[in-house]
Amino acid sequence: MSGFRFAKEHPRLIPIGMMLANDKELYREIYGEREDRSAEFFRDLLEYGKEQGEIDPAIDMRVVAKLLTGMTFSLTDFIWEDGKLDLDDMEIIDQMLYFIENGLKKKE
Repeated sequence: MSGFRFAKEHPRLIPIGMMLANDKELYREIYGEREDRSAEFFRDLLEYGKEQGEIDPAIDMRVVAKLLTGMTFSLTDFIWEDGKLDLDDMEIIDQMLYFIENGLKKKE
């Protein structure tokens, strides 16, 4: 999410980010290590939530951390599809956070 904040504060640098986003091989070469760090970050966060009793202990933290990392990278690709960052994109981020917190199952 900090990348979106950076883009809003430095709009003249957005074209460089767009070139990077369009070259998937280069993107993965640069961000591959970040994906590992991201999964580690999510795993630590999930473990903390589990210790606090906020996360279901039956959940495989390694799998969920990898899913969250993938969702974050995919969401970034989705948001950048139109080539611009705007307030509508925050709604997309809010939807992802809602999904993470509430899941797919309809609440009764």
